[in-house]
Amino acid sequence: MVVTRKGGARKVIAWQIGTARMLPRLLTGRESGPVFLTDRKARPSVASDDVDSPS
Repeated sequence: MVVTRKGGARKVIAWQIGTARMLPRLLTGRESGPVFLTDRKARPSVASDDVDSPS
């Protein structure tokens, strides 16, 4: 999988087999919203579309 990082840099992400097998179950039925959450605040340079509002 190729992802685009900050500044437009592209990077190849390789998943281990266990993770690759679990992702479809995690993503089934999802229509929007973040998959992984963090307690860290986003830096101001992050696009507002990439920041999830607190629930």
